[in-house]
Amino acid sequence: MTAPLTVDSVTALEERRCRAMEAADLSTLDGLFAEGLSYTHSNGSVDTKTSILASLGSGQLRYRSMHMSERTVTVTGSTAVVTGRARLEITAAGTDRTVHCRFTNVWAQDGDVTHFVAWQSTPLAPPAG
Repeated sequence: MTAPLTVDSVTALEERRCRAMEAADLSTLDGLFAEGLSYTHSNGSVDTKTSILASLGSGQLRYRSMHMSERTVTVTGSTAVVTGRARLEITAAGTDRTVHCRFTNVWAQDGDVTHFVAWQSTPLAPPAG
């Protein structure tokens, strides 16, 4: 029998995903990402599982660090919605950037497996000071 999703289990999956993205650990990400992943970046571009893994694998996109704050996890049955703020240190197409955003992402449990289904981010102005 599959253990139900909990705030703690989803928080652990989130941490695992962030560390794997920082390390460009494609094997781990391949297992975490749903086949139908929709990953909407703060600039409005959208990646699929295949395209984001390709970008990370080629170095076209690199997450140097991912810091999440104000994170809230809401579990409803076999789905979890995670919201919060993020400060992402990235390198995109050879250019280093810091992205401040609010995000919403979704995890869904299917049988014995929980997958990362969606990411949506909205840019914020960097904090003052």
